[in-house]
Amino acid sequence: RQKEKDDKKAMEMYIKAIHITLPDFDGKNPLRNNLLTFDEIMIINSIAILYANRENDIMNAIELDMWLKVHMENKIMDGKMKTAKYPMILYNLSCWFGSEHCHKEALDIANQGVDFCVKYGNLVAFPRLILNQGIASVELGQIDNAKKYLHQAVTIFETMKRMDTVEYITTWCRNEYQIEI
Repeated sequence: RQKEKDDKKAMEMYIKAIHITLPDFDGKNPLRNNLLTFDEIMIINSIAILYANRENDIMNAIELDMWLKVHMENKIMDGKMKTAKYPMILYNLSCWFGSEHCHKEALDIANQGVDFCVKYGNLVAFPRLILNQGIASVELGQIDNAKKYLHQAVTIFETMKRMDTVEYITTWCRNEYQIEI
């Protein structure tokens, strides 16, 4: 109950903040003709994350982050800004498509994210995007690809000394799909 109140308060704050520069933005429907600043992208992504945290609002989250994805792909923007935020938007989208059982879309988005991370050397979201490649692949029945991606993700997380994540992945693989990593 408290989390709902906190989320509602955060949403109100984000909407109030975005209205300073985008007064026509209603919090749900993209304004496709606007050139967005880094701060506006951050706020809209935060609104999308709040929607995703509500079970019935993942489609609103997807719509907002798809707007940001397309915007970042098509508008001229600072390379540092795109490198900083684009992979996380792709990661969010791959997660949300997966949670909606749109595994082909989740895999496509994760593939785009991995390619971007490799091309531009942004490795913050890289292991999570590889993990999402594995999850989407296993859900699509592409077991050989899934094993490859999941093994890669585990190796990277081990290197990062993120043993809690390694344990989670290996347990999930074993329990859900009888895959040993």
